[in-house]
Amino acid sequence: MRRKSQTLQNNLKQIRSKVGLTQGELASRAGISRQAYSTLESGNANPSTEVSLRLAQALNERIESLFFLAEQPPASVQAELVGGPLSEPTSGESPQRARLFRVGQKMLARPLTGAGNTRHAVVAAEGLVTDRAEDGRVTVQPFDSDEIDSPTLVMLGCDPAVGLLESGLRSRGVALVAGEESSRQALMGLANGEAHIAGC
Repeated sequence: MRRKSQTLQNNLKQIRSKVGLTQGELASRAGISRQAYSTLESGNANPSTEVSLRLAQALNERIESLFFLAEQPPASVQAELVGGPLSEPTSGESPQRARLFRVGQKMLARPLTGAGNTRHAVVAAEGLVTDRAEDGRVTVQPFDSDEIDSPTLVMLGCDPAVGLLESGLRSRGVALVAGEESSRQALMGLANGEAHIAGC
């Protein structure tokens, strides 16, 4: 392992925690000692190419999701689009803002513009949609990679009092992603794995 670089950063702890592995378990899967892994995770050393590849394989992630240069933005994320279609971009228009969150193992993106999203005009986004595919998937450039895996509750429904829940959750470190849907749409979204709860 090389000595610490001032520009190489890592997301090892966040991704390791997300998949539920201890430092020792991940180190064993990557074929290194727990002490060596701990030094990498803390940023006190840089991995060799081989160790980087082994860690990426053990975590089922791309290397650039694990390691990045400090001056570079976080890596783009592929997500399934939920909550309706994106509005068609016009020439010179900036990318659309989106909420970026997980429900189970699925990474989802909910646009913050368009019909049914009037309340979201003042909601903070986690990223910008930079590309879209025909299969309903989008590429999102996150503003902060740490926010992607922060605790989130996704609720679909039409209750206007959802804002009251939002401030209470925020005080406990949980972000609320609320989608404005009719009762039927909310239940369908819940059944499709697009939310944790649904209600009107």
